[in-house]
Amino acid sequence: MSDDGGTGRRHGTPGEDDPARQGRPPRPSASDTSRVRTALLKLLSDDPSVVRTAQVWLDELEEVLNRPLPVGGDVLAAEALRTVVDTCLSEPFGLRTLEHAVAATAGSPETLRLLPQLADEWQAMELLPEVDWSALRALLIHLEPPTLAALVRRAAGGRVSALPGRCTTAWSAFLHLMGLNVPASGLPPAAELLVLLAEDDRFLRTHGEQGAGVLGAWLDRWSRAWSLDPELDRARQLAHQEKGARPERLLMLQLAPDLLDSDGYTLSRWVGSGHDLVAGEEQQVTADEVASSVADVIAEEVRAAGTTQALTAVELILPLALLNLPADLLRRDGTAGLGLRERPVVVRSLERLRNLATHGRWARRWDQLNASGAPSSMHWNPLDDDAGVSELDARLSSDAALVGCVLSAPPGTGNARGDREAATALRLGIPVLLWDIEDCSRPDFRAAAAELLSRDRLVDLPDRLLDLRRRSPAGERLVLLWDDPYRQPVWSGL
Repeated sequence: MSDDGGTGRRHGTPGEDDPARQGRPPRPSASDTSRVRTALLKLLSDDPSVVRTAQVWLDELEEVLNRPLPVGGDVLAAEALRTVVDTCLSEPFGLRTLEHAVAATAGSPETLRLLPQLADEWQAMELLPEVDWSALRALLIHLEPPTLAALVRRAAGGRVSALPGRCTTAWSAFLHLMGLNVPASGLPPAAELLVLLAEDDRFLRTHGEQGAGVLGAWLDRWSRAWSLDPELDRARQLAHQEKGARPERLLMLQLAPDLLDSDGYTLSRWVGSGHDLVAGEEQQVTADEVASSVADVIAEEVRAAGTTQALTAVELILPLALLNLPADLLRRDGTAGLGLRERPVVVRSLERLRNLATHGRWARRWDQLNASGAPSSMHWNPLDDDAGVSELDARLSSDAALVGCVLSAPPGTGNARGDREAATALRLGIPVLLWDIEDCSRPDFRAAAAELLSRDRLVDLPDRLLDLRRRSPAGERLVLLWDDPYRQPVWSGL
């Protein structure tokens, strides 16, 4: 490997005092960058398909980078390949560009598995240059906990439903999560994964308390660098509490209109922890059977869990026409056996879940709701105002801090105003709706809603509603739409 002008630097690898690096974040340590660089060179030069198509993927690379690379006639000569790799390492997202160029033209299965992982690793090191990557890699590179997929879903807050095929170890999963955006509150998903791994039995059996100490020190340095100490403390406390606590058991039910039967619905179910849900059987029901079928499934899951307290929450994903389904459940004989007053029961919107165009603003409003110290507000739709869609849209769009609405009429009951208000709020990404099962003008409803919303933060609103239902008949009449964009069932039908 040649040096440049006797400086001791490798060709194409800028040093910290180079003009090109002035004012930019520091590079990762030489040992870490050298390992990734060496692995890239070997991976590309050892793959015959990459060698055969070198000129093709080089042309693709030069087109995206918008400049020629000085490699001479032999693209795969050692010095030429070093120039290609070093150029990509020095460009923002250059290694991603190389990955895509090679994947589009050639590459063995091993290359197509390792090249994205190396790109993940380089991107991660650019984000956190002043930490000991080798120590973390040694802990995670061979760790394959059977719960890895579940841990990733929890760490990502449900935003990752499945890992790419290349992510088979804790190390590759961690690198993949490093590319995920940081939520408005809480830790980066990759840091959340490390917090969960520190409590994981497989990790502790493999590395013991010493490994947990290394992982803890790594997290501490990360949190100091990004000013995340309070978030890290909360995440550690929660992970430790959950390890010794009885596992959460959430039941998620979805009713989707049958495309071939105007009077039919497909009733699907998922059961598990908040972001680790397992699909159960589905069934076809008629419109007249909806309430009884949902009640039967809830009762079945209550029995399967052993006691009414073991099933900790119920979420109902419903089309607009069925958003008031809890009213039908509460009116049924035998409701007490369902435990609807013993656990939070909330509804969610099927139409919004399926409409990807709304997911960005939906997530932003949800993040606003959960952000510590961020302003959030609820809009009370006037009872004596029959506003049209455009006027509703203007009102709700004007408040960036708006996270919820109290409706002036219940949706899903044939009331055009209630449906219009709910549909507009859902389209604008508002994650919280509250209404009375029959009449939103009732004084006891208005008083109960005001009590629920009297605190500044609303993150515990489902638990507050549950408490109100236990204390007051007025609480039983309230329906809460509480729509978490990051908790989505994994189902091809969505």
